[in-house]
Amino acid sequence: NARNWDLFAIQADGTGRRQLTFTREFEQHPQWSPDGTQIVFTQGDVMTNIDIWVMDADGSNRRRLTEHPERDQRASWSPDGTQIAFVSQRDGDVGIWLMDADGGNKRKLVNGREPSWSPDGNWIAFVSSRGGLWSLYLVPASGGEPQKLWDVPNIGRDWTQQRLTWR
Repeated sequence: NARNWDLFAIQADGTGRRQLTFTREFEQHPQWSPDGTQIVFTQGDVMTNIDIWVMDADGSNRRRLTEHPERDQRASWSPDGTQIAFVSQRDGDVGIWLMDADGGNKRKLVNGREPSWSPDGNWIAFVSSRGGLWSLYLVPASGGEPQKLWDVPNIGRDWTQQRLTWR
């Protein structure tokens, strides 16, 4: 009896399917916290506005972390679970913002999309179309000048909807 885009959890072997959200709004882009106790996700009307929420792993204790007229989305936990990177246009430009895990201390890091924390938490990889060509960048998580790694080949993908992953 799922409505719209509710979130579910399931065991790796395909058993234990549990519905975690029961709203009329769209929930998307879930990500487990590093310790596995919480899930950060976006919720809202995809045609108007979405914000970032967090809940306990069983779906309880839902809390809104952002509330802004512009979309806040694509949340990503820091490896130590103390910060969350997210994408927003809250200052007019599409950028990567950081906030504490409780939603406090919001600050812009850099213009770009699809933040991905390095395993040690010192860097954030992201994509940006600076100069009209999609490229992959690294920026210190503490702030600073982004470093361009390489141009992303045009392979017919919309890089604004991809997740970057470290190995």
